[in-house]
Amino acid sequence: MPCEASVKKKFKFNRELRIQAQDDFQNIFRSAKRVYLPPLVIHYQPNGLANSRLGLSVSKKRLRAATQRNKVKRWLREAFRTRPALSHQFDFVVKLSFHEDKPEFKSVTAALEKLWRKLNVS
Repeated sequence: MPCEASVKKKFKFNRELRIQAQDDFQNIFRSAKRVYLPPLVIHYQPNGLANSRLGLSVSKKRLRAATQRNKVKRWLREAFRTRPALSHQFDFVVKLSFHEDKPEFKSVTAALEKLWRKLNVS
């Protein structure tokens, strides 16, 4: 029997939960509604699919270091993935809205949680 430490759980953010196509991003930015709470903006629109999808936008202009951008994107993906009530059929694009030298996990996830409540997606 393998020890618990050697058993790895695979928590994946599956492709069907991602918005990847540039056309999808442009369509959402053009025609979607949005809610804003620093440091995040969420653009959202119904997608007609069986599940919600997430797109992330963290630009170099906002965070220069790739490691910081990737860290913020990991936080946002994890917050979306662990949210069981996101069964609404929407496309969400979460965008970092202003520059912080080092965004804090708590401030980013707290803002995201408030935005979910604002969207009535809790």
